[in-house]
Amino acid sequence: MNDNFKAILRKRHITSYRLAKDTGIPYTTIYELTTGKKDINKKPLEEIIRIAAVLQTSIDNIRNPIHVMDKRSGKYRNVRYTWSYDGVMLLHVIYKEKNKTIKTDLQMTHIDDIQIYIAVTELIIDNYLNEITEEEKNQRIQEKLRCMSIIS
Repeated sequence: MNDNFKAILRKRHITSYRLAKDTGIPYTTIYELTTGKKDINKKPLEEIIRIAAVLQTSIDNIRNPIHVMDKRSGKYRNVRYTWSYDGVMLLHVIYKEKNKTIKTDLQMTHIDDIQIYIAVTELIIDNYLNEITEEEKNQRIQEKLRCMSIIS
């Protein structure tokens, strides 16, 4: 946790003590951030801004990635879906009582990425529905062939 923050500290050769002194943030708070005991994303914005200013970087560079689609759900073309993050982004879809989890390599972490996720969600679901349609069509063909072999 806090890998971006710790990497910038190392790169700038700034100790926890020096950062505490320069930001006015208690040393114990900085220490907890550098050891990963506390999540930098859960610190007050004022503290994150002070840290970023001393490190001469943006707050986005020191925060942990936030997966903006995690736990986001909706419905598209009668398919219910939910995104989750478990090391990778997973799309859970439910259609006609069938559940499927689709693993993706998406790592979008900015609020601007939501529109992209919506478009990607729709594409994935469209592909999933095409797969199901093909499976159902193949099952109907197989069923007809079985019936024909019984009759013959």
